[in-house]
Parts: sequence; C-alpha cells; structure tokens
Amino acid sequence: MTMEEIIARGKSIYELQLRTRLAIPENLGKLLMIDVDTGDYEIGEDGNDVELFRNLRSRHPQAKIFSLKVGFRTADAVGTSLQLEQEQAA
Repeated sequence: MTMEEIIARGKSIYELQLRTRLAIPENLGKLLMIDVDTGDYEIGEDGNDVELFRNLRSRHPQAKIFSLKVGFRTADAVGTSLQLEQEQAA
C-alpha cells in the first residue's frame, strides 16, 4: 500500500466512521491514530504519540497508521499554522 493510499483510506475511515463520534469539543486538538486496515484507533493528548503508536501496534503489529488532530485539517504544520476544519475554504 502506498503512502497516498494510506492517507486516502485514513481520511475516509475518519470521515465515514469516526468523525461524528470523535469530533466533539473535549477531543478538539487530540491526536488520533487509525490503523487503516482494521479501522481500530487510539486517541489521546498531543505529545503522547509514541504511546498511542505502541498501543495500536500492540494490537495490530502490521498496522498501517494514519494520524490527524481531531478538528483540524492536518496533524502538524510546517511553516504555517494549523487550521480548524470549519476554516476550510468552500
């Protein structure tokens, strides 16, 4: 599976299966890691990425993992600021 396929599948799982359940105020800005093969996920505070990764990999050793910050368009920003989903241009 290519990186592009992992990204596409991860975004699809988030949008179709997880977003309505997880994109709530208390999760805003939390890190979400999704195994794109199983749909299983870990969610936690930003900065706990190693722990989240290990937890997911302990259940699925061959996991292909997609991550994002809940409520934001991307997980991290380089040379710009993070943008809330609601701020996306129409």
